Amino acid sequence: MMKSIIAMLLAFLFVPKFSLSSCSKGEKGRDGAEKIHFDKPYLSQNQDTIVGNFSGHGYDALVREPIDSLSKGEDEDDPMAGHHFTWRIRSLNGTVKDVIVHNTIDIHFVKEGDLDGNGTDEFGFRAEWPTSEWSSYRVYTYNKGEWKYLVSPISSWSDDYYDAFHDGKDVIKPAKRKGYVVIKTTEMNNNGDFIRKTTVKPVRIQKILEEQDLY
Repeated sequence: MMKSIIAMLLAFLFVPKFSLSSCSKGEKGRDGAEKIHFDKPYLSQNQDTIVGNFSGHGYDALVREPIDSLSKGEDEDDPMAGHHFTWRIRSLNGTVKDVIVHNTIDIHFVKEGDLDGNGTDEFGFRAEWPTSEWSSYRVYTYNKGEWKYLVSPISSWSDDYYDAFHDGKDVIKPAKRKGYVVIKTTEMNNNGDFIRKTTVKPVRIQKILEEQDLY
């Protein structure tokens, strides 16, 4: 009996302090937790959301939204037309700062969990480009009050990313040794053959520079 009571108390204590539901501004849930809002017009068109403890100060939800106008091409068949290329990733509860992402036509979050063993969650996504199957997988971590790359952007070939690497879920994993990660990449050798590689690398947190965000 006592064990059951303790288990119920622990479950209550570790419930995230918000609810993922639509509500009026400032509305509280039945448990007194502030609800996260999904009533903004852009969310109905560009909703992709990820929940995690990114700052170490409690759970939060991140959404992404385009902040540029749709691109115009030379004609209706131009593959570069009709896309957004600049995005903002922002917090719904305000526990982390916004981050601006360049040179991708979409962002689909991949929840990575705690890759480096420091107690906070990371997330990743594959940059998408209209005219290339090659791109980069980017892993973001919140470090000293700002978003940074956990490791350098990872080379990504679309077929492997969506098939062999299961929509990005197998691109990067924690290694047995704390502070190291296992990375799966696809590269092309001098003969034009695609080679899959698995390497173990130390975490190298680095600032996000716009020139690094090239697809």
